[in-house]
Amino acid sequence: MGPDEPIGVAALSGPVDEDRLEAGLAVLRSWGRPIVEAPNLRARMGYLAGTDDERLRGLRFLLNQDVRLIIAARGGYGVTRLLHDMPWERLVEAGVS
Repeated sequence: MGPDEPIGVAALSGPVDEDRLEAGLAVLRSWGRPIVEAPNLRARMGYLAGTDDERLRGLRFLLNQDVRLIIAARGGYGVTRLLHDMPWERLVEAGVS
């Protein structure tokens, strides 16, 4: 993985506190690598960062941007709702870390 390869930031479970998100993104930007945000990164739908489909689309968006390093903006059990539809083969093929 080269120094110019982007870092993807995904929101696969719960919504992210805006202040914490910005602080984390600032740290990632300080590494000097491009940052690619999933489209649902700032979404909020109840206790999740968007619908199940929106969260999966966010991950697929990152994969379509050739992101190989993906960081979850936060954890949460909401990601378990996605496991049966995760693009496992694409993640493996892309060599995602």
